[in-house]
Amino acid sequence: MINPQESISELYVNYAEKMVAYATGKIHNKFTAEELVQDTFLLLTQKWDKLKEHPNLCGWLWKTLSNKIMTEQKSARNKVTFLADNQEIPVFDTYEIEGFEKSLPPQLSQSDKEILILYYEQQRTHIEIAARLNMTVGACKTRLSRARKHYKECLDQNI
Repeated sequence: MINPQESISELYVNYAEKMVAYATGKIHNKFTAEELVQDTFLLLTQKWDKLKEHPNLCGWLWKTLSNKIMTEQKSARNKVTFLADNQEIPVFDTYEIEGFEKSLPPQLSQSDKEILILYYEQQRTHIEIAARLNMTVGACKTRLSRARKHYKECLDQNI
């Protein structure tokens, strides 16, 4: 008989780190990615009696994680945050920003640097960035895409 504790632990040791890396790449938030992986393994534990004979348990784990990522992305798109009339847009600690900003190519414009910092360093969503920069979500996505393109062009020039 298969020992569920040993089998689940073995799967966790072999795949959890890779799954977190994959999920982080998809949703750009390591904390949420770790939660999704934990939820996936919790579901595996709950359904172990049905899944222990599954022909491709590894495939089941990855497919379940992918479904959880898609659900998270859909719910993130539907979340809209509004600032109250008396609430200010939060100001973030500039110490960390300066270190990240110094690593960006000097040829980048200040607006490109700003949106890259907000998205990659501070891990803000498109909605949060749009609110902070007073633009639509679509304009935010376009501006971020252009900033990425400019960043790549700057790196190519430096090589």
